[in-house]
Amino acid sequence: MGQPQALLAASTVWLSGWSLGLFAAALWEGICAHSAYDLRRSTPDCLRHKGSEVCAEFSVAWCAAPASILSLSPRWLGDAAGMGGPLLTWLPLLLGSSSGGGGGRSEGEVREALRLALTWYLALIGPVRHAHRLMPARWDPSGHIFVYGAQLAPYAHAPLAHLSLPVRGWLAGWAAVLLYLSVQTAAFFHTPGETAAGFALVAALWLACAGCGANAAEPDTEPAAGLRLLSPHGHVARESARLAVGARALATTAVVWAGSTAAAWMGSAAPEAGTLLGQLGYDGVLWLVLLSLPSATQAAPSRREMAAAADGAALTAAEPSLLAAAAAGGGGGALRNRVGPLSCSAS
Repeated sequence: MGQPQALLAASTVWLSGWSLGLFAAALWEGICAHSAYDLRRSTPDCLRHKGSEVCAEFSVAWCAAPASILSLSPRWLGDAAGMGGPLLTWLPLLLGSSSGGGGGRSEGEVREALRLALTWYLALIGPVRHAHRLMPARWDPSGHIFVYGAQLAPYAHAPLAHLSLPVRGWLAGWAAVLLYLSVQTAAFFHTPGETAAGFALVAALWLACAGCGANAAEPDTEPAAGLRLLSPHGHVARESARLAVGARALATTAVVWAGSTAAAWMGSAAPEAGTLLGQLGYDGVLWLVLLSLPSATQAAPSRREMAAAADGAALTAAEPSLLAAAAAGGGGGALRNRVGPLSCSAS
C-alpha cells in the first residue's frame, strides 16, 4: 500500500472512530438529557434541571450523576483546550514539518492540509460562535465539536513519518485529549441536535481532505495526462486555475469572517467586549498563519516532481513518437508511470 492509500485508510479510521464516539455519546445524552442538568445547584440528594426549583429523578438508572459529570469534565482541561485552540495542533504540525527534514512532498502535503483546515475554520467559526444569538430557545450548535474536529483534520490526513519523535508524541497525546473532550462534550453539554450540527460542519472538512487523499491515491487513467504534465503551457494554465480558485476561496472566507465578526460586535453587550477582543486577536494569528503558507506554486518542488520534469524533458527531446502514441491512447500508462499522478491542492 502506497503512502496516499495508507493516509486515506488512516483518515477513514479516524473519521469513523470519531463519528462512532460522538454518536454513542449523543445517544446517551438523548436518553438521559445530561445537558439539562443544573450542575451547580444539584446535590447528591437532589437533581435539579436548569430553570427548575424542584428535585427530579433520574430517567434511567445508568445516567450520569451531576457529581460524576463534574469529575469527568475537569475545568482546567477544557480551559486549556479552549484557550489554546487549534494552534495547539496546527503550529507543532507546521513547525515540526518544516524542521523535520522530510521536505518535498510530505511538507507540501502538510501545508495543503493546514491551508484547507484554516480556510474552512475561519470561514465558519464566526457563524458557529454567534449562531445562538439568532437561534430560538438559545439553541447552540456545538462550537466545541467543530473546533476539535477541525483541529484534528490536518493531523489525521497529513503524513507524519518525517516529523521528529517529540512532535509526533505531542500530536498523538493531544489528539487523544481532543477525542476525549469531543465525546465528553457530546455526552454532557449539548443536545443530540446541537452535536449533529457541529459534526456536520466539520465532517464536510474531513471529507474534503479525504477527497484530496483519494485523488492522490487514484492512478491517473486519462491517456493524455502525461502529455499535460509535460506541456509547460498546460502546467501554467493548470496552476493559474488553481490560484484563481484559491483566491476566490480566500476572498469568500474573508468576507464571511469579517461580516460575522462585525455583526457580533454590533450586537454585543459591554461585558462581552473582552471575550470578543480575545477571539479577534486569536483569529488574527490564524490569518497570519494562513497568509504565510506558501502556495503550491511557491513551494519548492519535491524530488519526485524534479525527476518527473527531467523525465519529461528527456521524453520531449528524444521520444516524440512516444508522446504521439500517448496522445492517441497507446502510451498513457507508460507516461503515467514515469511522471506520477497529479496532486490535490487546496490553493
